[in-house]
Amino acid sequence: MEWKGIGVYGIVIMVLSIGFNAGAQNLVPNGCFDYSDTCSTQSIEPYDEIDPWFRLLGSADYLHPCFHQEYSVPQSTGGGGQPSCGQGYIGISCYVTAFLGREFITVELTEPLSTNVNYKVRFRISRMDSCWYATKNVGVYLSNDVPAANLTNLLNLEPQVKYEDNTFITDIHGWTRIEGALTATGGERYLTIGNFDDDENTDTLFVPGGGAYRPNQPDFWKTAYYYVDGVSLVPDSIYLGAGDLEEQEPTFNLYPNPNTGEFNILLSLEEDEEAMVSFWSINGQLVFSLPLTSGNNSLRLDVANGLYLYMVTVNGERKWTGKVSISTD
Repeated sequence: MEWKGIGVYGIVIMVLSIGFNAGAQNLVPNGCFDYSDTCSTQSIEPYDEIDPWFRLLGSADYLHPCFHQEYSVPQSTGGGGQPSCGQGYIGISCYVTAFLGREFITVELTEPLSTNVNYKVRFRISRMDSCWYATKNVGVYLSNDVPAANLTNLLNLEPQVKYEDNTFITDIHGWTRIEGALTATGGERYLTIGNFDDDENTDTLFVPGGGAYRPNQPDFWKTAYYYVDGVSLVPDSIYLGAGDLEEQEPTFNLYPNPNTGEFNILLSLEEDEEAMVSFWSINGQLVFSLPLTSGNNSLRLDVANGLYLYMVTVNGERKWTGKVSISTD
């Protein structure tokens, strides 16, 4: 599993060091959804796009600290949390109960894919706090041209990479990693993310207690809605000789979660690494910060019941973020 303020934990330190920091290798521009223009917090129009990404179909949401409060980070109307990387993330609906509803986001790669070359695609998603449903149906479609922006066409496409696990993506506390490999036919230039299955072939799970009911909009939260972040596409050859990525990842675990304010953080560090954990209230107020050591760290937070955001840095760089739920009841 992995990091963020709304979804499951995964393994992404290697992705960041190999994929995002090696910009020439990651063919997805702005995979962490940073906003390139200068801004005054919450002064930007909420429907501004985060270049070079664009909405292929539907009204996908762009969330960023610069944007209006309804679409801000770390707290928005539908939920809250820190990005898995960069500054912002995008929200898409993968299923709607009231009608055949889908949202898709697309980006042009920095260069076309080469014929018969193997590539690895990775991205992370996190279920929105307020939605009432979860699904397993989300994937990535690569194409030479921008797909036709109509639902019938998109539901007839077969994504080359999709979520293959049998479990529903229900977590709202971290980021779930989705990854897959493909062999390019050559010339693929556009990457599109969404649910490419019709309702009959979309698995859904009702999540009891999720969402906030709006009397004048009874179907508003009846959706499987996910935040998307940390998108990368790299030639698979860069992993050759890297060994088992799973084994090389540093260990991190915050448990139990939820808890009563007493919990543990398990962490493995190299000799020259120094770690720090900080906690914020859901509205962004810093409430606690302290250093961590390699091994098991026992912590106690004497705070009011509720959700808190946390961030762990190693040598000053953000490595893990997420939510911890505290209740003494």
